[in-house]
Amino acid sequence: WDGLVYHLTGPKFYLRTGRVVHPLDLPYLGFPELVEMLFAWGMGLTGERAAAVIHWLYGLLMVGATLLTARNGPQRGSHEGRPYAAAVLLSAPTAVLLAGWPYVDLALMLYSTLAFLALVRSLEDRHHSRAWLILSGACAGLALSTKYTAMALLPALALALLAVQSWRPGARARALRRATCDLLLLGSTALLLWSPWLLKNLLLTGNPTYPFFFGGLHWDDWRAWWFDRPGTGLAYTAPWKLLTAPWDATIWGIEGAEGYSATIGPLFLALLPLLLLVWRKLSPPQRRWLRAGLAFCAVLYLFWLWGVARTALLIQTRLLFPAFGVLALMAGAALEGLRALPRRPVDLGWLVRAVTAGVLALTLVGTFLNAVQGQPLGVLLGFESRQEFLTRRLGWHYVAMETINRELPSDAVVLFLWEPRSYYCQVECWPDAILDRWTHTTHLYGHDADRIATAWRSEGVTHVLLHRAGLDFVLEDGFDPVTPADVETLEELLTRRATLVESFGPAYELYRLEETP
Repeated sequence: WDGLVYHLTGPKFYLRTGRVVHPLDLPYLGFPELVEMLFAWGMGLTGERAAAVIHWLYGLLMVGATLLTARNGPQRGSHEGRPYAAAVLLSAPTAVLLAGWPYVDLALMLYSTLAFLALVRSLEDRHHSRAWLILSGACAGLALSTKYTAMALLPALALALLAVQSWRPGARARALRRATCDLLLLGSTALLLWSPWLLKNLLLTGNPTYPFFFGGLHWDDWRAWWFDRPGTGLAYTAPWKLLTAPWDATIWGIEGAEGYSATIGPLFLALLPLLLLVWRKLSPPQRRWLRAGLAFCAVLYLFWLWGVARTALLIQTRLLFPAFGVLALMAGAALEGLRALPRRPVDLGWLVRAVTAGVLALTLVGTFLNAVQGQPLGVLLGFESRQEFLTRRLGWHYVAMETINRELPSDAVVLFLWEPRSYYCQVECWPDAILDRWTHTTHLYGHDADRIATAWRSEGVTHVLLHRAGLDFVLEDGFDPVTPADVETLEELLTRRATLVESFGPAYELYRLEETP
């Protein structure tokens, strides 16, 4: 979904124009776009199919990082480097599913994990401490260049550093100075790598962190409120659920469903508490590593929980993925630590490893079946055309886009209502990126259909594409404050100032906007 909204749409504009631009009201183009620029590179070489492959490669690198860290991280002491952490990571169905999408979440997970690993390495290898700190800062900067949710990464790294820093009596001042210098070096490196995206936004929108904090192009206070929706989170609707968020995200979270919108499997929740059981069996270096990991993940979790408490729009487990790499490593350490427990009367370690293997097998089987349902081999091998495949997968949406591309003149300007996906539109299309176009319009012009139609015509709009199914869903869901007056004004505008060109099943209606009533 987000691929068609902006992960692919931004690279499409950049390749079309030959430069980085912000050509229309699509606020997501102001997000950091490191991975999208890799998508643009791949799409320029081989076409749009390269984007998902690039994200899949990030997933492969993430699995490789957990496998290699098993030798030097929390499972140290197990000379064969058992792949427990990788198994835990792959047991999360959403993480495996995301690998095949043109998204950026696995890239963010990788960069965040590497930033933490390099930081811990700087504490162990004092001869090359500064080099490791610079590498940690570089990885943190790459994470910040991938997604705004990485803004909690620097505080998380700072707390991890302080959690394992030596504070010997009589040397506290010197240790504090060293920690401060380390953090300054790490932070300045991260900000240096992040700065090109801040500069890009400043030049194109007038706001370095667009669309947050300072307004900018196409933005005002009303839209900032709509995009954030403060006061709708769990702190206002069900505050007790803030205490049970890990349980709810694990048990009730289902990929694509309302709520936490991700399936992460049971192993994270089941294995991490076992660290308490095996803690005394671990070596001092392992405990030091785990203290850093716990501090790091605690900051990322509290940042995520703060968002969940504030607004319902952030109740998404996927936004916690920056911590999942380190969480998987700690869960792997718990699995390894169980081997040191007595095997009688119950071999708990064997039992937990068997359950882990079963969960991993079920996840991989489910992923395979999901892939088979999509039937990708036909189009990949040439037995099914690209158009047939996209029509089958996207339904009326792709039919509507193809009709617009085929039947409207090249100078048409199509304004979308309740449809944020514009990637397949080849004429000038204005997506309803955050589903606020109509409510923001009535906020600006009131419930005056003629005034709204005149304003749109003056901006160059020639057609309106109404996603009727999207509007019906919004009205039924009741979260977005679309009032009866809003709906009445819309119907009046479409009746008096527009002419129906074509309907696409129950999903879409394409109108030509008339100049006079």
